[in-house]
Amino acid sequence: MELIGRQYRGELSGTVIVVIPSAAKSYMSADIPYPFRQNTDFLYLCGFQEPDSVLVLEADCASRLPEHKSTLFVPRRNKFRELWDGPRSGTEGAVLLTGVDLAENNDTFGEFLEKYIDQHQCISLWYDTTKPAHASFHARYIETLLPRRQRTAVESPRPLIQLLRLIKSPAEVELMKQTCNIASLAFKEVMKFTTEGVLLMIIMILRYFLMSLIFPLLKPLLISCAVLLKCYCCIIVTHSWPLPHIFVCDLCCFCCA
Repeated sequence: MELIGRQYRGELSGTVIVVIPSAAKSYMSADIPYPFRQNTDFLYLCGFQEPDSVLVLEADCASRLPEHKSTLFVPRRNKFRELWDGPRSGTEGAVLLTGVDLAENNDTFGEFLEKYIDQHQCISLWYDTTKPAHASFHARYIETLLPRRQRTAVESPRPLIQLLRLIKSPAEVELMKQTCNIASLAFKEVMKFTTEGVLLMIIMILRYFLMSLIFPLLKPLLISCAVLLKCYCCIIVTHSWPLPHIFVCDLCCFCCA
C-alpha cells in the first residue's frame, strides 16, 4: 500500500481499494481436481492456500496511505465438502493464519462490493484486468463494476507486487538455495549415466522422427532436385521409401560434389 500511495504523489484522491483474487480449482473430470496452485500474487501478500478466496485492501483516502484495512473473503465452512476437499480454515482460522484485520465468507463479497460502490463517490480500483487470476470471479463481480468507470479508475497492481517480490526474506533466500542444490544434484545424477555416443544417438533419433513427419511433403521437391542435378543415387534412395531417408541430404551432397 505504501507503493500505491507513492503513485499519487501527495495529491488528494478518493477511496483506494486493492482486490487480489486467489486461483480457482481446476478439474480433470467431474469430481477429480488437478493439483491446486495458488495465484502467486495472492499467496505472496497473505499466504493463504485455499481457492475461491479474495484479498481486499482498502484505504479511505490515498493521502493517508499506507494506512489501510485488510479483509480476506474465504470459503464458508462446509462439513460435507470438507470430507472430500479437506478442512477449510473458515473466517476465524483465516485471521489466525494470515493476520488480516477481518475475514468474511466469500459468498458475501458481492454484497460488500455493491455497498462499497454505493457509499463512495470516487474509487481507485487496483485490480489486474489484463490477466484475471480467477475467470469466474472476474465475470461475476468485476465486469459488473467496470461499466461504472466514470466513478472508478482502474489500475493493475501487478507491477508493484513484482517490485515487492524482488526483496527476498531470509526464509525465501534459504528456500532458493535449497532449490538450486536439488537441481544441481539432479544434473549430476543424469551426468553419471551419460557415455560417449549417447548424445549422437539421441540426435539421430530426433532427426529420424522429424524427417518422418516432413519427408512426405518434401519428397516431390527432392526428386525434382535430384533429376535436375542428375543425382541418380538420390533418386533411388528417395523412391526407396520407407528405407532410411534421413540420409537423402547427405547423399545429395556426396554424389553431386
